[in-house]
Amino acid sequence: MIRYIKGRVEYMNSQFVILDNQGLGYRVYTSSNTLGKLNLNTETMLHTHQHVREDQLTLFGFESLEELELFELLIGISKIGPKVGLSVLSSMRPKEVRAAVLSNDKKTFSKVPGIGAKTAERMILELKDKLKDFDLWEYEEAIEIESDQKILKEAVEALEALGYSSLEAEGVCKKISADTVESMIKKALKELI
Repeated sequence: MIRYIKGRVEYMNSQFVILDNQGLGYRVYTSSNTLGKLNLNTETMLHTHQHVREDQLTLFGFESLEELELFELLIGISKIGPKVGLSVLSSMRPKEVRAAVLSNDKKTFSKVPGIGAKTAERMILELKDKLKDFDLWEYEEAIEIESDQKILKEAVEALEALGYSSLEAEGVCKKISADTVESMIKKALKELI
């Protein structure tokens, strides 16, 4: 019913924002990817999904239409609810989700909190069919992301070999964009030191 909300960001925490729209405050749950793009006291627009349960009415909002559409595909999978859908989109960008589906990468999905090996397998199986009709699905783009994931993975492994924890290394590397493993490692070391 409610497809987007425009308003001023009044409050933010790690799970939701409160948007003021003409004196009404809407609590909108969102992914960490969207939260990272928002700032307090600024005007924004979130594309929303209204989730209705017997005892609850909840809004989920995303900065991009692509993220919203992927969220709706995720919660359309059997036994995947909004909490797990948000968890996926907080752990991975939409392009990374598509790349993982394209390459049958169960391991990447299994790293997401709330997803085990069987759920990851089911997600890939069901998303492959659904993403065929997803207008943002592009094979070349997914291959490019797969290459980015390889750079990220190798850089993280190199930093772990230098004594950094996997959490520390991955956290820094995900914030950096680089064309080569060497470039990513150099930039990461500057951040870590």
